[in-house]
Amino acid sequence: MKRRLFFWSAVLFLGLAGSPASATMFDLPAAPPFSWGSFGGGLTISPITAREYVSPGGVAGASVDTLALPVYARHVGAPDGDPTLPCDHGHRCEQIGNASFEFALWRGSQPGSSLAINRVGAAIFGGFQLTDAAELGSNYSFLQIYSDAFSPAGTIDGGGYTGKVNGQIPRYNANPGWNYGGSIYQYDFFDVPFDRVGQDPAEQVSFETALVNVDLLTSTLTILADFTWSFTTAAGVSSNDFLTGALIASAAAPSSGLLDLYSSSFPGVTYRNGIVTIDSVPEPPGWMMFATALFAWAWIAWRRNDYGSAVMRPKHCFNLTAATLRI
Repeated sequence: MKRRLFFWSAVLFLGLAGSPASATMFDLPAAPPFSWGSFGGGLTISPITAREYVSPGGVAGASVDTLALPVYARHVGAPDGDPTLPCDHGHRCEQIGNASFEFALWRGSQPGSSLAINRVGAAIFGGFQLTDAAELGSNYSFLQIYSDAFSPAGTIDGGGYTGKVNGQIPRYNANPGWNYGGSIYQYDFFDVPFDRVGQDPAEQVSFETALVNVDLLTSTLTILADFTWSFTTAAGVSSNDFLTGALIASAAAPSSGLLDLYSSSFPGVTYRNGIVTIDSVPEPPGWMMFATALFAWAWIAWRRNDYGSAVMRPKHCFNLTAATLRI
């Protein structure tokens, strides 16, 4: 799999693909064709034209998939007036922000849109909107690992011990470049891995991307949300442009693979799971539901008996008065 996002020199890119339109991309294009150079020059993807989006089953004509979810953290200390929810069986949690990602499986060509499809891959574009910095501060980033034919046990996908975010990824907020959602999301992430048809092996490439809060004083990274996604190719030497995959999805907890890879690669840094589970409101016991229904039925019967009704009542019904219960 082609992994380095920043590889081509700007000079080489301009020679192959020409100058992209000047703009900062806030979203994945709704539909191909388009040039990945729209997201900035000097990237491995810059000379590639996306020809079509495909569904997880490999059918052309798909659209961009979007995943959005609230991000919670356990409340610590005295109440601060913010609304909380029961979580993790006895704790209270506050919503501190929102995570949103766009995802697409794509097929394209390099160089130019007139050539046959010879590049297949995926794209993830998203970010984190912080709405409450009082709980965990304002340092956030993204960790990412992947596994493929060359790294079946998994490997860290670039960046240091805090991962990558915003300007640590090339062409952030540049023109041309990218900035997810504009000013709405303060912490952004962008990745477009791909395979070269006829050059890279047939493989499944699986990713895990985690939103983390970074405590620089204690060298502790708390994972607040975790996402998985993948694409599968049959590229190989047969020049097969087959592509399937799995849409981005949220996970209940980070994998042991992600935690182990980062912990072993960065001794002295603590990586911990901070993904909370919001407690569901328990349903009332069956006897309570029955008693409530019985009371409601009796109350309706009493109202009909005391004030009359044009609706015929059963011969036997409950009639509640202040002192008696009669049939």
